[in-house]
Amino acid sequence: MKDDEDHSVRAENRATGYQVKVPKKAISPSLRRHSGVGYIDISKATDYVIVDNFEGIERFISEDALLKKFRRDAKLWRQYVETRLCALIILRKFDFSASGTSVFAFYSDLPAAPGDLWGMAGLEADEARILAAWYNSTPNLLQMFLNRTETRGAWMKIDASALRQSYVLNYPGLQTSEKRELLSIMKRMAATKSPSILNQLNNHYDLRRELDEAILEVLGFGQTEVNRILKSMYPRLASEINMLKDLMEGGDSDDSEDDESQDDQ
Repeated sequence: MKDDEDHSVRAENRATGYQVKVPKKAISPSLRRHSGVGYIDISKATDYVIVDNFEGIERFISEDALLKKFRRDAKLWRQYVETRLCALIILRKFDFSASGTSVFAFYSDLPAAPGDLWGMAGLEADEARILAAWYNSTPNLLQMFLNRTETRGAWMKIDASALRQSYVLNYPGLQTSEKRELLSIMKRMAATKSPSILNQLNNHYDLRRELDEAILEVLGFGQTEVNRILKSMYPRLASEINMLKDLMEGGDSDDSEDDESQDDQ
């Protein structure tokens, strides 16, 4: 995407530089992939997916057979995309150790359709933000790490069953003061580009520490317990991720995962 205007976006072919103007009525907000997206709030930084025909589409989809198929199925495609629009998006397949993996869950004020990611629809704005806080917290990262489906080394998947069975904050049960505290932290995190998750753990990233302290306090831990837990949790989880990274780099590689891993870097 080259330019994002009020009523259209300008798409550019990165190889040729050729540009096509696409009206916004023919597109829908989306998040194609997580790699390199360092902000939790993607409200103003979504990708877009084509969902309808528009004048000049033949310059965007140049393959005749593909264009014919899109024009034939455009209505069904739009309906499919619209069923996936959501305010909360969670990683499904990722490399925990990659420099491009900075955020585990994203939220958007404008519902977006996730690509190869999990999406949670039907959430109020504040609920999506607070659940994004939970899913990005280190207690949840540890939970996801333990419940992961391994693919190779630090590459892993979060299956639907693992996501459904995981523990999550009970949003309706939170006190008003707890919600206010978590939303305040998320506002600061949303405006800050995060380093990689592994970097955050290795360096006890300030905003991660602040988020984790608030999450653990909501869960009922006192300050002394919080300090003890985080002092142990950060280096141990980072060590496990680094160990898987070393195993991955020293073992046989899978072509498809290798390509995506290189893109993430």
